[in-house]
Amino acid sequence: MAYFIFAKNIDQNNLYRIAQNDTDKNGLIFSEKTDTVKTVSDADFNKVRESKATVNLESDSVVISDISLNIPNENALKSNINILIGICDNFLQRYDSNNSMYSAVSNYKNVLESFDTSSVSFPINKSWETYCSENSITYLNPLQIP
Repeated sequence: MAYFIFAKNIDQNNLYRIAQNDTDKNGLIFSEKTDTVKTVSDADFNKVRESKATVNLESDSVVISDISLNIPNENALKSNINILIGICDNFLQRYDSNNSMYSAVSNYKNVLESFDTSSVSFPINKSWETYCSENSITYLNPLQIP
């Protein structure tokens, strides 16, 4: 069972976080009293996790729209990876190893820092997350990181 979390205090129509299971959901920081949590299929979760779709909440329904992303060159990939490292660093500085996501985020940061961008043929006609999924690279979507 996977979850999409829409934060009412930010914009109730936009996706705020995603969680693959109850353990991951419990590691996220959100308010079950004010935020909207929707249970979704694993297939829909994976589409969003791989950045193949965007999600909105319309009334009380989750609306998923397919998208396609690409990475045109090595500099764009490096920039994307640096942004992801920053997201990981922000989490790792705020939380300690007692957070259930700490190990996964730390491991993902190591993957990002050691990834050889020169080993990739460009353009990559998919998102970074889809590239990782297709190449058996362990990854997190930024929406999974508290």
